[in-house]
Amino acid sequence: MRIRLLIPAAAALVAASVAAPALAGSGTGSMACPGNDRNQLVSSRAGAAQALVPGGATSVLLCRYNGLAEPGSPHAFELVASRRITSRSTVASLASQLNGLPAVPSGLHCPADFGNDIVAHFQYASGAEDPVTVDESGCDVASNGRRGRFAGRSDLVTRLQALVPLGHK
Repeated sequence: MRIRLLIPAAAALVAASVAAPALAGSGTGSMACPGNDRNQLVSSRAGAAQALVPGGATSVLLCRYNGLAEPGSPHAFELVASRRITSRSTVASLASQLNGLPAVPSGLHCPADFGNDIVAHFQYASGAEDPVTVDESGCDVASNGRRGRFAGRSDLVTRLQALVPLGHK
């Protein structure tokens, strides 16, 4: 289980867990979503400390995971939907929208976070991918493990949910 802690004075997102395994497969064309989302992903992409999505992404693999309170599912944090986006304009638009999110507000008080989220694995022509986890509940934080931004009160979560609807595998 991931533990997320907001430090109000610095409004910094801290991930307290080990890094999750990389995507299955080798090369951007054969990668698949991990079967579960039990660990916080940390981007090793150059520039990930400065931007949620460093420039130059060519595609994005969206992986949607259920949380603790999903009706009808016996397993928490399991993959429930996925979709690869290869349209350069859609990839660029998602990257821009993520990078344009505001900083996490100081003193943010969050409702219950059930752990359901969408992980956007931004992929590049070469080099490491950039995974960005977007919470669907709780504080609505988007994070690549190095940088966190506030997705609450934006249409980003709704857009991602529409791009990778439940049951779309």
